[in-house]
Amino acid sequence: RFDLARDRLPALRGLAEKEGRPGPGGRLFRFRADPPTTTMQRLKGLTTGSLPTFVDAGSNFASYAIREDNLLRQLADNGKRVVFMGDDTWAGLFPGAFARAHFFPSFNVKDLHTVDDGILRHLYPTVDDGDWDLLIAHFLGVDHCGHKHGPDHPEMAKKLSQMDTMIR
Repeated sequence: RFDLARDRLPALRGLAEKEGRPGPGGRLFRFRADPPTTTMQRLKGLTTGSLPTFVDAGSNFASYAIREDNLLRQLADNGKRVVFMGDDTWAGLFPGAFARAHFFPSFNVKDLHTVDDGILRHLYPTVDDGDWDLLIAHFLGVDHCGHKHGPDHPEMAKKLSQMDTMIR
């Protein structure tokens, strides 16, 4: 949600406002998605540039490899090292696309921590080792918390604080 990014993640707001750093800064944009919004659909859209369909929504629970031209294939074909950590949906969509990967189970919406904590165990050492051209970290805690508790629950404040700290 746009308001969560704008109002409850100061690190993102700071990046958008530039905070005295040289360069152009950044911008936050409101995004409106047509339902249904499933992970597989959105990943396919982001990586291929195609529009997600209702047929794709039905494939969310048994994701198949994306065979269309996509960003990850283009990177691999050009010798780039893509490292992934997070939501295991990516494993089914892009088999063999990653130089290294740490997949964590994603379908237990009641679990707010397993994926995020797993990513955080690997994220900073991976950033520091620099052995990658693109690093993807797909956190799930905020999404799962929204499904389980809603945006105004104290658990959401904790997850947003965790993400804000990670961004800094």
